[in-house]
Amino acid sequence: MRTVLFSAALVALVASSCGGGDGPETSETTTTAVPDVTTTVATTTAAPTTTTTTTEAPPPEPSTLALDDIPGLVVAWGEGTGDPLELAQDIIAFPLAIPTPANTTPLHISVDMFGGDPESPWRWDWTYEVLSSDPMPDIDIHAEESSPGNVALREFYDPIMTDLGWSYSNSTGSDPGDVGGPNSINHVYRSDAETIAANGLTATPKPAFVWADEEQVFGEGVPGYQVDVPLEFEPDVIPVPIIATIIAELPEIEGAQLVDVRLASWNRPDTSFDAEYGLRYFEVTMEWSLPPGAADDTKTLFSTGLGPSAFFAGEESFFDPGFVEPVEPRVFDDDWTQPIVFLDRYEGTVDISGDDAAGATLELDITLEPNRVVLAELPD
Repeated sequence: MRTVLFSAALVALVASSCGGGDGPETSETTTTAVPDVTTTVATTTAAPTTTTTTTEAPPPEPSTLALDDIPGLVVAWGEGTGDPLELAQDIIAFPLAIPTPANTTPLHISVDMFGGDPESPWRWDWTYEVLSSDPMPDIDIHAEESSPGNVALREFYDPIMTDLGWSYSNSTGSDPGDVGGPNSINHVYRSDAETIAANGLTATPKPAFVWADEEQVFGEGVPGYQVDVPLEFEPDVIPVPIIATIIAELPEIEGAQLVDVRLASWNRPDTSFDAEYGLRYFEVTMEWSLPPGAADDTKTLFSTGLGPSAFFAGEESFFDPGFVEPVEPRVFDDDWTQPIVFLDRYEGTVDISGDDAAGATLELDITLEPNRVVLAELPD
C-alpha cells in the first residue's frame, strides 16, 4: 500500500521565490601576467596569458518552508502591499517570473492541483490577480481591428515571454455583460521547450494566459490584470512549499492518496462578522481518498493521536477567549468532523465522510487569517 499523507510532502519541495527557466551557466576567468625580463643585451616582454574555465551551475535545489515562516506569509498577504509577483512567489511559489504592469496591487492568489492518479502526471495551476490604479486602454472585442487594450497587452508581455522562452499563440476576448463593455482580453503563450525547470523541478508546460480586464472586480469598475500558469509534474510531487509543509505535519495513513489541493484567497468587507481576524486571508483545502476499512483508525488519529505536531484537536474556548481547548468530533450520519487548530492560532476542520467499505474521503480545511493570535492552553 502507498503511504501518501506524510511521504508525498517529502517527494519534492519548491523554492517559493524562484522564477522559471533553467539555471544559468557561470564562467570563472583567471588572468596571469608574466613580468618583463631584462638582460644587458635586449628586453623581452611576454604577453599576458589568459586561462578560462567554464563550469555549469548546479540546478536550483527545491527548498522547504519552515513552519515558523507561515504566519509571516499570512500577515504579508493580509497587508496586501508590495510587488504582486513577489508576493505570489513567496506564498504560492508562482513558478514563472511573469510580472504585471506598473501601478498594480495584489488582489487574489490561487493554486489548484488536478489529478491524484498515482500513475499519471499531476497538473498544478497557478493564478495571481491585481488591480490597476492606471486607466485601462480600451478593450473592444467586437472591433474589426485590435483595440488599444489588446495591443498594449501584447506590447507589454511579448518581450517578457520571449525572454522566458515562450511564444505568442492566440488571443481570446470576453464580454461578460452588455455588448460594448466592460471587456477583457487574454493572450496565450506556449513554451518553446518540451520541459522546463520550475521552482527547481522538471515540469511539462501547458499554455499560459495573461489577461487584461476593464473591470477586474465585477461591478466595481476597477481595471486589472491576471496571470495563469499551468504545469504538469510527476505524480506525488508537491511543488508548493506551504502545501508540502502542512502535509508533513499530518499523521501517517497507510494507503491514503492525495486527490485534490486548493489554496485560494478571499476578501471580506469591514462589516463582516469576522472582520477582526483580517479582511484579506486565504484558505487551504486538501482531500485524500482512504483505503477501504481505514476510516475508523483515521478518525482516531485525528481526534486523539495527533501527538507533537502543528495540529491540535480542539478550538478556541467560547467561555475563555484567547485559550485553546480540546473538543470532541461532531458526528452527523456518516459525516465525521473534528475541529482543529493549526500552529496554535488558525482554525480548521478534518472531515471524514463516505462509505468506509468502499473507501471514505478525508478533507482538511484551514483558514489562515492575518489577525489570529497564538492561543494559550487553559490552566489546570
